[in-house]
Amino acid sequence: MDERLNYLILAVFLLGFVSCQELVISPKQDTLVKKVDEGLSLKCTVEGLTEAETPSIQWFSATGEQITSKVGRMRVMSFSSNELTLLIRKLVDGDEGQYTCKATISGNPIEKNIEIQLYRGITIKGSPHLQRPNINTDAFIECDADANPVPTVHWTFANEDPIPSGSRYVQQKEGLIIKNISEEDNGIYYCLINVGEMGDFRQYNITVQVTIPPKFDRPATSTDAIVGKRFEMSCYASGNPPPLFTFFKDDNPNPLDMPKFKVDKTNGKLEAEVMEEMDSGKYKCVASNEAEGVRGTTTGGQKEQTLDIVVKIPSKITEVRDASGLMDTQAELTCIAEGNPAPDVTWKKFSTDSTFAADSTLTQNAASEFTVEELPSGNKRVTSKYVFTSLKPSDTGAYTCTAINTAGTAVKNATLTVEFKPNFDNTPYTKTYGWASHETNITCLANGEPQAYIEWSRNDEVIANNNETYKISSKLGKGYVASYLMVSVKVENEEWIYGDFLCTAKNGRGASTQVISLAKAETPGAVILSTDKTTPTSIEVLITPPGNEGGQPVIDYKIEYNLQGSTDIKTSYAQRPGQDAQDQRTKARLTDLMADSVYMLTVRARNAVGYGQPQTMTEQTPKVRKPDPVTFNSKGFGNNADSYTVSWEKPLTGGRPLTGYKIVYRKVEVKGEDESNWEVVRMYEDENRNAPRDVTSYKITGLVPDTFYQVEVTAINQLGASESRGKIFKTSKGDGTYQPITGEPLIEEVPAPPKPDTKPAEVSGAGMATGAIIGTIIAILIILFIIIDVSFYFNKQCGVLWTLQQKLAGKPPGESDGARDMEEGDKENKQPLLTEAKAEEVNEEEVPEKKNEALEGVMEEMSPDEKEAKQIAEMADTSPIKPDSPIVPQSEATIIVNPATPEAESHDDKPVA
Repeated sequence: MDERLNYLILAVFLLGFVSCQELVISPKQDTLVKKVDEGLSLKCTVEGLTEAETPSIQWFSATGEQITSKVGRMRVMSFSSNELTLLIRKLVDGDEGQYTCKATISGNPIEKNIEIQLYRGITIKGSPHLQRPNINTDAFIECDADANPVPTVHWTFANEDPIPSGSRYVQQKEGLIIKNISEEDNGIYYCLINVGEMGDFRQYNITVQVTIPPKFDRPATSTDAIVGKRFEMSCYASGNPPPLFTFFKDDNPNPLDMPKFKVDKTNGKLEAEVMEEMDSGKYKCVASNEAEGVRGTTTGGQKEQTLDIVVKIPSKITEVRDASGLMDTQAELTCIAEGNPAPDVTWKKFSTDSTFAADSTLTQNAASEFTVEELPSGNKRVTSKYVFTSLKPSDTGAYTCTAINTAGTAVKNATLTVEFKPNFDNTPYTKTYGWASHETNITCLANGEPQAYIEWSRNDEVIANNNETYKISSKLGKGYVASYLMVSVKVENEEWIYGDFLCTAKNGRGASTQVISLAKAETPGAVILSTDKTTPTSIEVLITPPGNEGGQPVIDYKIEYNLQGSTDIKTSYAQRPGQDAQDQRTKARLTDLMADSVYMLTVRARNAVGYGQPQTMTEQTPKVRKPDPVTFNSKGFGNNADSYTVSWEKPLTGGRPLTGYKIVYRKVEVKGEDESNWEVVRMYEDENRNAPRDVTSYKITGLVPDTFYQVEVTAINQLGASESRGKIFKTSKGDGTYQPITGEPLIEEVPAPPKPDTKPAEVSGAGMATGAIIGTIIAILIILFIIIDVSFYFNKQCGVLWTLQQKLAGKPPGESDGARDMEEGDKENKQPLLTEAKAEEVNEEEVPEKKNEALEGVMEEMSPDEKEAKQIAEMADTSPIKPDSPIVPQSEATIIVNPATPEAESHDDKPVA
């Protein structure tokens, strides 16, 4: 009994001990939820073992299979004897289920289970981030989210404002519907996906850009398709996104591409470097922006345009046919041209400007005919005929056939030959002249086809070539022959050499004759003489050609002149104007003459024979006089605000050298709106200036802007002053431009200090107080300066006035001619002008008596173009150099000869070379 009790106690003890050994799976959860694609680690540990016990541990998968592998995606690992770890590197669908850990300890099995559940997370199925629905449609914006448990989806705008359901927006499980979508709906939308049970959340961004199907903005265009030329076709379509272009020809489904064609898909251009005739056809341009949309839909669209392209063939002349015929018969020139489109054929006679189209009348005896036919290749052939109904010699020549179409131009020449007996239409004359000791050429020119030959005869006798009297030469040309008979006229044969010569031309079509007379040439008849614009030192002679020139044109004139009663005859020559000159008169000017003297003039005309009959006349030169008035050439409106340059033409000097000019100017008030009718109504104080004799312009400074002035210029010589001539001008407002001055050197006025009693310049009301104060201060300073300088002048013989007085008095060595001239001018301003008696006294000193054969003291009429080297020495009382030097007599008068032209006649003393 006791023994049984012991066994029972041992069994209970062992059972309690075994019951203390158990399996523990970490993590200690009956159910474990894991995401797909995550890793899994399950550790199975036996607890309650004694040191002597070694368990056997095993893992079984959800399918009940034992996991024994120690490598691979699903494997087991042991880090101690009482545990075994199950490792799954990446969970996949199918791994979910119940996993079991089993252990055997001292022959006793135990096990432990754990449930594995898989969570797939949030996934987006086939929903692109950029979606382009078509405009004006109910667009479906896809956001197809999947998760387990099932997720909830909400939508917001990019600013995270929730998108309300209803109205234009309908939220569905797989996406968002936007009704009648437009470009205003473009933007970013947020698809918010939430799995509450798992605490999982994802924001999926979708950009919406509305697709606008393509449309053509304008019709397709192309350049002319020409054989051998470059071709380009262009399409103009827009859309969003911009469409791409492809091109097709005829019914070929394959798009055009290299190597023959180059396609710019972005800009819609089709290019071919060289076109061929076979390239004609229908060319289709397709613009497309089609793309795959969501859920198998297609967005965008395509449009197409078609052009009929006809490859043009440039004009080509394949044949021209020359023609020939007798005069008064019919002939035709033919030109055959091909091209597509059919070329227009025109005819034109070489070296003429008249062009004649097909089927038109060319001349009174010619017309054009044409026919058009289509060749099997589609090319067009045009045959044009130039028909002459009655040939004339003038029809002979080259004719140009021109074929033109829009693809090109072709040109070829055809020749028409008209056979006719010789004529003399181009013989230059029927009468010519000869004279003794001269060889005269007689020219005969004969036209003919075939080419003619010429012989000369006189009094029915053929003239032999190359003898003492006659020499014959010839020149052959296209359609003509020229023969030259050189006749040697001598004194001994003059009685019989003159008369008619017969030119006979012959060819295969006949013979013709032409009479050419040789007459005797004589010297010219008497010329017609007249004079014009005689001055104290010059005579202008007008020579009119003689009525009878003696058969030869006048070459020049011989002019002889002398003082009446003098045997000293001067001679010169004058050329006759060219034959094409409008005025055939010759103008000759005799210069360096004596004043108040009578001259004898004799003129003879010369031709190739010699000098003709003389024509004589007398002419008296006037006395020396004051200069002529000046003529202004400056404009009435000045270019500067404070200065003005007055300019004039140099006047006739009256027989004495000019000593200078007196210039007076004043401020004025005028009436009249135009320069041509300005009239002075009020004058202000005069300002006097002097200018040297060798200038024709003067710059007046210190003027008031936008103000009228009047300037007077007087020319002065040793006998007195010319009439004063005035000009009104107006200064600019201050924005004028430079006024160019040409001609003589410019003298610029240096304004003198204002006198104490000078009236102040008028000042406008604006700024009156400031201007008056400044002007008063300046005037006081100037007056003080003048008083001090005058004191120095009288007391200490120094200062500005003393220096000026010394220089103007001429005492210092090296004084300039210009200063002396200015001084003389000032003296004249301060004294009355020279009287007539004074002029007579000067005349006796400067101009010798008219019977003085030596011509001492010859005075010269000065002109703007005459050289200074020919001027007479200055008078003693006015000349700045050597006032006591005698006048150098002129050894011989000069003559200036020129044709009488309107330009030359407009100047009193201006010679024309």
